[in-house]
Amino acid sequence: NGKFSLNIKQRDNCQHFKMRCFATPYQSAVPNDETRTYFPCVASVRAGTQVESTNRPPVAIVCIVDNSGSMSGDPIDAVRRSLKFLVSELTSQDSLAIVLFNSTTTLCLPITKICPESKGTIISVIDSIPCGGGTNLCSGLLAGLQVVSSFSKDTCND
Repeated sequence: NGKFSLNIKQRDNCQHFKMRCFATPYQSAVPNDETRTYFPCVASVRAGTQVESTNRPPVAIVCIVDNSGSMSGDPIDAVRRSLKFLVSELTSQDSLAIVLFNSTTTLCLPITKICPESKGTIISVIDSIPCGGGTNLCSGLLAGLQVVSSFSKDTCND
């Protein structure tokens, strides 16, 4: 298990934050006859310091969700719980969009400003995420990137 810390300076506002990263190798050893230059690992990132929600800048989050047939049952239920938790932690200064992908992609929630009125609608959208079809990850990522690139403060649904 490798552990390391990064301090990243944000250029725009010159704010500093600390992030802890953990990497766990996929294999405990590499055979002598292998000459690969990459080593798969599982990485996780944890925030180093909790920021008061009133002091942090607004965030716009685009969630790209696999809703293929293999996600039926417990996997999609876990995704729904995670999305609902995310919504509960966002404030009125934040925005959220949700892109679904299976064999096709669907923008099921356009960039939406978080407010008491929109939270109920967002939760309904999350609860109604269906599962089925194949897994076209590439199209899901491209659709998510399109949503990100189209974002501006003026494009948020109120």
